[in-house]
Amino acid sequence: MEQPCLAPAIGILAGVPEEGTPAGYKNYGFVSLIKTKEETQVKHQKKIIGLVATVMLLACLTAVPVMAQPPQPCAFTGYVTIDGEPTPGSTVTVELDGTPLPTMPDDVEVDDYSKYYLAVPQDADTGEPGAGAELHFFVDGLYAGSGTWEAGGYKTLDLAAETEVDPPNDVDPPPPPTDVVPPPEGTFARELFDKYIAPFLNG
Repeated sequence: MEQPCLAPAIGILAGVPEEGTPAGYKNYGFVSLIKTKEETQVKHQKKIIGLVATVMLLACLTAVPVMAQPPQPCAFTGYVTIDGEPTPGSTVTVELDGTPLPTMPDDVEVDDYSKYYLAVPQDADTGEPGAGAELHFFVDGLYAGSGTWEAGGYKTLDLAAETEVDPPNDVDPPPPPTDVVPPPEGTFARELFDKYIAPFLNG
C-alpha cells in the first residue's frame, strides 16, 4: 500500500505555498492565516481607538471657544446728513446712557458716499449693551438718531443731525415811558411824534 503524501499538509502548517498559488498570495498556510487575522484585528482596534480619541479632542476644542466667546457684535450702517446735506469725512460715535461705547473700527468716518459702517461689541465683563438696549448715535457731536442693540444684528440706520439753532427771542419789549412830553405844536418833530410815536403810546 502506498503511503499518503504528507508534504502538502506540512507545507500548509508551515506556511509554505503550494504549487500553483497565485502571485501575491504566497503565505496562505494555516499558521499564516491565523497571524494575518490577528494583525487585522489589532489594526481595526487601533483605528477605532484613534477615531474615538479624535472625536473627543474635537468635542473639547469646540466646547471651549463656545463658552469663552461673548455674543456677536451688532452692526449698523446707513446714510449720514447734517442739516439735510451729505457730510463725508464726519465722525460717528455711539453712546449708551451718556457713556461712550467702543466701536469697530475705533474711529468711524463717513465715507465719500456719506455712508457709515460700524459694529458695537458687548463688553465681556459688564454684559453691556444688552439685548434691546437703546444706543444713541452722534455725528460730529450732534445727536443724529437711535437704534437698539441685538447680538449678531445687522441694521440699517440713517443718521440725520441738525446744527444748533439760536433760541427764539421771547423777551417782551420794554413798556413805553409814561412821562413822554410831545414836541411843541407846529414843529417837524411834532409831526414825526404824531405819526410814529403817538399811535404806539396810545396802544
